[in-house]
Amino acid sequence: MNDTYYAVRITFTDFLLGSAPLDEEIYSTYIAGKAPANGLNGSVQTELELTEEADIKGRTGFLRDEKGQPLLMNYVIKGFLKESWQANRQRPGALSFAMKAGKSKIDDLLFVNPRHIVLRLPPGGKESINERPLRAETARGPRVALAASEQMPAGTWFDIKIAVLAPQIITQELLSEWLDYGQWLGIGQWRSGQYGAFRYNLKPFTPTDA
Repeated sequence: MNDTYYAVRITFTDFLLGSAPLDEEIYSTYIAGKAPANGLNGSVQTELELTEEADIKGRTGFLRDEKGQPLLMNYVIKGFLKESWQANRQRPGALSFAMKAGKSKIDDLLFVNPRHIVLRLPPGGKESINERPLRAETARGPRVALAASEQMPAGTWFDIKIAVLAPQIITQELLSEWLDYGQWLGIGQWRSGQYGAFRYNLKPFTPTDA
């Protein structure tokens, strides 16, 4: 066994917008209605895609634990890493350029813990609401709607552990390349506008050090 473990701290350099629908009825009726017959548990990608599609219809925010602390789910990080691999595949000279089937390798060989990732506010930091217009071309012509998301300030951070079961395939250099992409396209809602961009610290460790 040559599993490799990393301790990672992510610190957001811009606002992080929540992406979970806050209207429970939207989530239950829209997501459940679109789910495959065997349920969402077997398809994380389906859940992510449907959640993002449903976000257009209402206010979004963060999942919460029993103490009311805002959370990210661990599959959000895996989703980001897969998106980063796909983007870096388009850059000749990048390590990802030579890697085929990166999404399945991340699914099969890389694991993020804990499952529920608690977001930590910086000193003096406060949660707020981001409101913005959404413009779209529809069958009835252009339409503008107002979208609203809970947001965490720049400086918000969290710690995770990443286990890589085949470090000869997913090397530390490759993992760093994927995390580097977070300075350009982060996580959460409206990341195309660089919301959710982040910097990181990555350090190998052995489980007895945890």
